[in-house]
Amino acid sequence: MGKKLIPAIILGFVAFATYSCMYAIRKPFAGFIYDQTLLGYNIKNWLVIAQLLGYTLSKFFGIRFIGKLERHKRRQHLILLLCAASLPLWLMTITPIQFWPILMLLNGFPLGIVWGIVFSYLEGRDLTEFMGAILACTFVFSSGFVKFLAITIQENFLVSPVFASATVSGLACFCAAFFSYLLNKTPPPTEEEIVHNARRLPLSKHEQNSFFKQNKFFLIPAIAIYALLTLMRDFRDNFTAEMLHEDHNLSGQIIAQYETIISVILIAVIPLISLIRNHFAAIQLTFFVALIGSIINLIGLYLFQSNFISGSIFILITGFGLYGGYILINISIMNRIVAYRKNPGNCGFLMYSADASGYLTSIAILCLALFGTKDAVKWFNVYETLIAVGSTAIFFISIYPIIKGFYPTKFTLKSNE
Repeated sequence: MGKKLIPAIILGFVAFATYSCMYAIRKPFAGFIYDQTLLGYNIKNWLVIAQLLGYTLSKFFGIRFIGKLERHKRRQHLILLLCAASLPLWLMTITPIQFWPILMLLNGFPLGIVWGIVFSYLEGRDLTEFMGAILACTFVFSSGFVKFLAITIQENFLVSPVFASATVSGLACFCAAFFSYLLNKTPPPTEEEIVHNARRLPLSKHEQNSFFKQNKFFLIPAIAIYALLTLMRDFRDNFTAEMLHEDHNLSGQIIAQYETIISVILIAVIPLISLIRNHFAAIQLTFFVALIGSIINLIGLYLFQSNFISGSIFILITGFGLYGGYILINISIMNRIVAYRKNPGNCGFLMYSADASGYLTSIAILCLALFGTKDAVKWFNVYETLIAVGSTAIFFISIYPIIKGFYPTKFTLKSNE
């Protein structure tokens, strides 16, 4: 495996750079606090929900689209999607505020497809988790960095938050053209990797449905956990600025610093799962990490409510609790299930099944939280509730597949290893 390490590091960072371009189009606006209102609600509430709605719809679309994506068309789809998502941000700079939610919905839809395309270059390899961990750090590092970049542009050039966000997205499109070129030069998995991890091929609708039913024991709890993690993680990601403002500690530097700390620790720990050759054991470990993450979140919540830690530290601690399970479900469990079954296929449609459920849950709860009252939203109160309910649910959902894992003969699946 040692001779594969350097190419894996290079490929992982090329994928990281490519997917960071998506975040540079999706997340810069979230780093700002907006004064404008629409129909009595803060415009940012509308922007978050509209973008999330577009993103959620694309996840449902992506279940079929990514599952049957032809490999030779990946780069052209990627460039087209990113440019299509950037255009609405530039239109927002010249249109009245009433049209911003519609434009943000159009921004969100293309972006939801990007993950499946980028990850398809990594799946089916012996070091997929290692490369996936590097890629998945975009969830944390890139989200914080692009907010920092947008805030820096806004403060130094005295432009509006909308123009600063559009500028970052324009830069991202140029960078994506270069990085996607490098990504497209990636050699396919070796024959040895194909034998161990199964050949990755497009699947028809019938094949996708059959695969899902065959692996529902793993997939149903994984998707339920992922939906809850998505809800909590997405609220944290979109409204960190508001929570830090309540904590009197808001700055682009703080956001970037916290997310960098989380990224460095995750990228040091998560790739270790690549050392686990047994696919069944790796699947079980993912549920265990989600369980530990829920405990970390609940401990952080207790410390915060008992005034032992500040709101800023609470945000940092829950970042660790949320992202471990979230990343592993993204990069490991879906990939390992395909490898465990040893049937030709791909994990893209499995990821998008989880994503669609997760973001649908997120948008429903956020609508209730943001539009349930005309009063000013107490951001930490909402976040505390999400952490308490979501982490408790994850704790109990994780226990079942972990306990059952000690009795593999009870499974409908049989290990191929």
